[in-house]
Amino acid sequence: LSPSAINEYMESPPTFFARRVLRIHEPPTLALVYGSAMHAAIAAALSSATVDNAYMTLERVFACSLLLRDAAFEKLRAEARSTLKAVLPELAALGTPVHIEKSFSMMRNVDGTPVELAGKIDATFKKDNNLFVADFKTGGSVSAKNETYIRQLALYAVMLAANHESVAEGLLLRVS
Repeated sequence: LSPSAINEYMESPPTFFARRVLRIHEPPTLALVYGSAMHAAIAAALSSATVDNAYMTLERVFACSLLLRDAAFEKLRAEARSTLKAVLPELAALGTPVHIEKSFSMMRNVDGTPVELAGKIDATFKKDNNLFVADFKTGGSVSAKNETYIRQLALYAVMLAANHESVAEGLLLRVS
């Protein structure tokens, strides 16, 4: 189970069953492609010394998407480039990247049944000898009061702690 899967189950067990057990795929949406492109571009920016790599990654995700190439697609692609340009300078203020798009897991027993918790963390940063776990969000409204986001960051902190890394703080970063 990942934090996203747990949140999906909490919101709708039938949707969880269809997506996670039956593995029924849904067609890509503009929002999904935008989120995937931004996450990939930010990961490229954090992993690489060149900004060009982030823009090339962004363009590659859009080019590989199955979305119809219409005015809405072009508008979204231009918006993604503009957002990336605004976000890139802000990344340096977060500290030194430690983990970028890295998967973590841990085992827990629940009523005698072993359950693996696993998830891919967007990024962790080291600043002033503290470790911060960051989750990049591309949705419209991002609030630290949202239970889904709180649960997700808490599970990431628990997974990192199980891997001997102590998190000082969780960061929700809106990138849209």
